[in-house]
Amino acid sequence: MARQRVLYEVSKQKNHRMNGQLTMRINKPRTSKMSVAKVQTISDSIGSIFDKRSLAQQILDIQSVYLQSTVPWVIMTSLGKDSTATLQLIWSAIEALPAKLRKNHLYVVAGDTLIELPAFAARIDSILMQVNVSAKTKGLPISAHKTIPAVSDRMWTCVVGRGYGMPTARFRWCTSRLKSTPNERFVKDHIVKSGQVVMVLGVRSAESAARAASIKKHRIDSTFSRSATMPGALVYTPISDWTTDDVWTYLLQVQSPWGASNRDLLALYRQASTAGECPIVVGDIGKGQACGNSRFGCFPCTVSSGNQSLLNIVDQEPWMEPLWDIYEWLRETTKPERKLEFREINATPSIVAQKKQRQDGSAIPGRYKLNFRKKLVRRLLEIQRDLRRDSPYPGLTLIDDEQLRAIRYLWWVDGLDDGTYIPQIYHEVTGTNLSCANDPVTDAYLLEKPMQLTQVSLAGFQSSLDLT
Repeated sequence: MARQRVLYEVSKQKNHRMNGQLTMRINKPRTSKMSVAKVQTISDSIGSIFDKRSLAQQILDIQSVYLQSTVPWVIMTSLGKDSTATLQLIWSAIEALPAKLRKNHLYVVAGDTLIELPAFAARIDSILMQVNVSAKTKGLPISAHKTIPAVSDRMWTCVVGRGYGMPTARFRWCTSRLKSTPNERFVKDHIVKSGQVVMVLGVRSAESAARAASIKKHRIDSTFSRSATMPGALVYTPISDWTTDDVWTYLLQVQSPWGASNRDLLALYRQASTAGECPIVVGDIGKGQACGNSRFGCFPCTVSSGNQSLLNIVDQEPWMEPLWDIYEWLRETTKPERKLEFREINATPSIVAQKKQRQDGSAIPGRYKLNFRKKLVRRLLEIQRDLRRDSPYPGLTLIDDEQLRAIRYLWWVDGLDDGTYIPQIYHEVTGTNLSCANDPVTDAYLLEKPMQLTQVSLAGFQSSLDLT
């Protein structure tokens, strides 16, 4: 059984049938000359959102919500398929409005955990720069920003500096520190300034039963949901009813308005997919191999039992094998039967540990042992050095200098080291000196430094970026 999907292109025609095809308005009536969407269709499998509401109607819905709001919009994006589709949909709706009605600024916010897969980390900077260039050129009230975690919350500050065990499904401390907190900090800053924001998220009920339940639980009305962590924010999820198929069909048939290639995004997903996982084929993309449901995670992610995306990519990009080796090593440290090889015995258990004291009296693992942490920081620096030389990413950074200096300070405060090991290993591996003072205490400020927010620079970018 076939279904109808829509592909639109903006034109300046009236809202009526022309040459046997239905054209539909994009703009609100009586605001300016009408922009319309010419609706075309392709056949696909059953269940599309476009059977219920055409893309042109969804554009109108977004415009209506935008025109009724009086506060800034914050579009939270991971730049994966769902959030890219959301950003593209919002952009198209706003761009179709006359300039005088584009009254609310749109902040495009992407978080970089600093441990992303190299290709995806590069994509974050590239896309945000393209968004800024295109928005400026078109005179749109849109600016792109990148958040990164505070130094004290970054992965290696926590694992190497403080000795935290790598995250697991039962203790997933990384998500809030690396992703949620930096982005929420941005939103809260704007809530303070404006009193309220509309936070746009690319979440879909079809992702999982848990996601569907969460969307339903926080729903206020047919348009907005409550934010679970930010009372001043209204959450808007324009693709909540879309399927994975809907997302890919839209992305592959509607050109990115800021000039990026959505087929490049598909290629990243295909690279991360297991053979046979990809559920859709559109046009000449894949001859049966186009992909849809892959997920990108941080390269050392130990939360799941296997980092399948990383493994699939390594199979095709052998230069990334050292990242897989680091992941496997770290995963071994989370296995219950091996924890005490890598971690100290917790002589003073936390409140949580006290509540879960083992009835058999066996030791409760505490922080990572210093020897393991020293080996880890050396290995990270060695891989970073080698990949800068041998990979397509000469600027690749696995562990940044701020984290190294914070680690040195934490070891010194804990009495584990006199402040010499980190500069020593850095020099041994890189042949250069770590930029830091002789006295570790001078780096104490790094642990008080707030999360960073950057507006991606346009300087020198337009000449090297092909926006055609």
